[in-house]
Amino acid sequence: MFPLNFRPQVELDVDEAYAWYEEQGLGLGEDWLLCLDETFGKISRNPEIYGKLLGDVRCAMLQRFPYNVYFDFRKAKNSVLILGVFHASRDPWHWQSRI
Repeated sequence: MFPLNFRPQVELDVDEAYAWYEEQGLGLGEDWLLCLDETFGKISRNPEIYGKLLGDVRCAMLQRFPYNVYFDFRKAKNSVLILGVFHASRDPWHWQSRI
């Protein structure tokens, strides 16, 4: 497994999405967090299964929810850097500002 590191902005991404889903229905935010955690686990176990977008940046889609996790994987550095968690309708290149 590869350790996950996070850009500081990721916490805000997660908090905003969680709050929005909780407003939609009690417990839905918790379901979203579980799906996100599952996706983080998959990334940690095998980041190379996700295709490259630009350089070493890759994208993993959540199950059940229209969100993508953008991350930078550098095998030589043995690390995964989570760049952002964005709704799929957002500009797909928004994550580039976090590289």
